[in-house]
Amino acid sequence: MYLHLGGDMVVKTSDVVAILNLENISTSQSSREYLKSLENRSGIGSFDPEETKSIVLTRENVFASPISSLTLMKRASTLID
Repeated sequence: MYLHLGGDMVVKTSDVVAILNLENISTSQSSREYLKSLENRSGIGSFDPEETKSIVLTRENVFASPISSLTLMKRASTLID
């Protein structure tokens, strides 16, 4: 099954490793450094923190999504059940 991340982004649910709430991970210094390192090595490219609500880690890539982590988790769980 596939999980729609917003816009034209779709990933296989079996490839999803984690769905992170950007607001929660932005409060930690180490998490901010990790996001910055992903941007620097073009893992997610630069993203707009005002539009981005969650970060989705897959086996191969990292995606910035405008959809909340809670909504993505609900979508993923209905696809997995």
